Amino acid sequence: VTAAAAYAKYLLAPKLFSALRFEAVTDDRLNSAFADTNLTSLTGTFDYAASDRLLYRLEFRQDWSNRLVFESDAGAGTKKERFTTTFALAYKF
Repeated sequence: VTAAAAYAKYLLAPKLFSALRFEAVTDDRLNSAFADTNLTSLTGTFDYAASDRLLYRLEFRQDWSNRLVFESDAGAGTKKERFTTTFALAYKF
């Protein structure tokens, strides 16, 4: 398995951050369920620190593969790409 990642984060305003993350994974093991599979993703994130303990996060992510590994309405393993959006609240204890 070979993997690489790159990440950049930028302060837009005192409590607002943006980030861009790139990830790539290649599984070349013959005995793996994902043998000969290349996975790549690109994620854009916006974080807003509402307080010292509360963080709002909005993410947009695009994933690609050279094989049919992602789920669609037709079932599992029927797409080579997917797009996801996530909104999260994080509370720091």
